[in-house]
Amino acid sequence: MSIALLAGLNAMAAPQSAKVSLPQVLKSAPAEIVAVGAPAAISKAEGKAITSLDELVGFGKIVGEDIHSISSTHNFFLNIVEKNTTTLTLKNFISSQYNCDVEVNIAAGTVTFNNQTPLGQVYTKDGYKAVYLYTREFKGEYEDHKPVTKPLNEIVAAIDADNNIVFPTGTAVIVGYPKDGQIIDFSCVVIEKIERIPLNTPASLDGYLNVGTAKFNDGWFNSYIVGKGGEAINNKDVVVMRNPAKPKELVILNPYGDSRWAEQFGRYGDGVGYLIVDYSYEDCVTVVPLVESGMASLYKDGTKCYYYLNNQEGINVFNGYSQKEQIIDNEYVMGPMSNVRGNTMTIENLYFGQKIVDNPEGDEDDPLGAYWWTNGMNPDGSPNWMDRIPAVIELPEGWRDGGGVEGVYVDGTENVRYYNLLGVEIAAPVKGQLTIRKEGNKAVKFFVR
Repeated sequence: MSIALLAGLNAMAAPQSAKVSLPQVLKSAPAEIVAVGAPAAISKAEGKAITSLDELVGFGKIVGEDIHSISSTHNFFLNIVEKNTTTLTLKNFISSQYNCDVEVNIAAGTVTFNNQTPLGQVYTKDGYKAVYLYTREFKGEYEDHKPVTKPLNEIVAAIDADNNIVFPTGTAVIVGYPKDGQIIDFSCVVIEKIERIPLNTPASLDGYLNVGTAKFNDGWFNSYIVGKGGEAINNKDVVVMRNPAKPKELVILNPYGDSRWAEQFGRYGDGVGYLIVDYSYEDCVTVVPLVESGMASLYKDGTKCYYYLNNQEGINVFNGYSQKEQIIDNEYVMGPMSNVRGNTMTIENLYFGQKIVDNPEGDEDDPLGAYWWTNGMNPDGSPNWMDRIPAVIELPEGWRDGGGVEGVYVDGTENVRYYNLLGVEIAAPVKGQLTIRKEGNKAVKFFVR
């Protein structure tokens, strides 16, 4: 696990952070069962020609299933950068420490994944091992609960009309290392596509509703300040907005705009940014990832670090693990979960991503990273993690007004219809009444508060 020095601060010593390996992202598994006689390559139909690699550069997510034991849907965040005129590097490929180079045919609109592409290294009980990408044919067969695959020389994916990279059916990729003639694999993933995704930072607040003024008590950076013996910065007045298209999301404006953050933490810049929280399920509040928070730090050598706020619940949702599933599973785990009770929203399980620029040793763009503060290293070489202080938002009276229905997340309402219990269509939900919400073939009964 690598350690990153994040910032040389004006008022404090430079903090340290380490990236946390999240269990739902990287798994260990026995070696795969390899059959013989596979074709040299499997190709998707010819894709859309592009003019340059710039059309593919940016953030993306791998949409697919990890099939190495029990199939589970996952979305793996990655950063796509240009290596040269014909090659892209997929950074954070399936796991945060691996990078995968792929060949792009601009005229044909194809992306080629070659077998045994080097990805990086992993530390094992036998020392460091080189990790590779293994391209495979997979026809849905298992033996002893392990996928049966055949080697391929390459997988040729196609670029679609939206500049997504679409994989051919019947293929899978393995991340692992060779040992004694076998592959020790961490993941075996059937990839549907690599989908381009934007940041979630609002481009404009036009049309948003002003909910009122809340009190913001930070946890992400107060945890560092308090861990170093400083005084927490709390009771910050912040404006709360609501996007009518997503009524179960609240947008906190400029959570780090207070001058105290510049004075006590060494905040760089003007502090303009956002914290967006989703309370579709009040027992599992998520921090919407990929949002510029307005908090930044400055190294003494001119390197700048910009922070993106996460929590475990929000990262889980991005990775395909829904709020409802997390609530059900937590009945057995009984761990702390982010929640809202009355006017108090408590955000637990904090992490942050980061973007580092102007770094003499190389820039880094990992806004969905799971970083946390450390007090250096323990004697055994593991990070000495700082305690997490939950973030608490004291919301204004009446903050729920205009928030829609309880427990239902609405993203666009053009296809949504409402009915009373007699089956009569109504224009909108009525407070104090049971209502039926119908969208496509899905109908939900709910009580409007």
